[in-house]
Amino acid sequence: MVTYSLQRDIKKFGKKGLEAALSEMKQLHDQECFKPINVKDVTKSENQKAIESLLFLVEKRDGRIKVRHCTNGKPQRQWMDREDVSSPTVSTELTLITSVIDAKKARMWSQAVYQMHLSKRR
Repeated sequence: MVTYSLQRDIKKFGKKGLEAALSEMKQLHDQECFKPINVKDVTKSENQKAIESLLFLVEKRDGRIKVRHCTNGKPQRQWMDREDVSSPTVSTELTLITSVIDAKKARMWSQAVYQMHLSKRR
């Protein structure tokens, strides 16, 4: 898998890459991920704290173009606490334990349905 920047993707993938990028931006707009503001209303301090929004294109093995949107959070580290900007990550152990519990519940459920089916046949 190779990742390209937005400018390079348009050169590399042409219309197909541009359509993929526009589709991703439209989705972000439709979901109201960003609030538009007038540049004239932004103070110098707010402008320095602005976070870059980046789009990268990934060419999948089957030839489809996947757009990935991310932000460069590095500038935030200068003025925000780490706890306020970190994204919680689930531990592998917790994921496995939850999966086992869910699988066991599903198995118990399927056994109960099977038992009801058998009791109706008798």
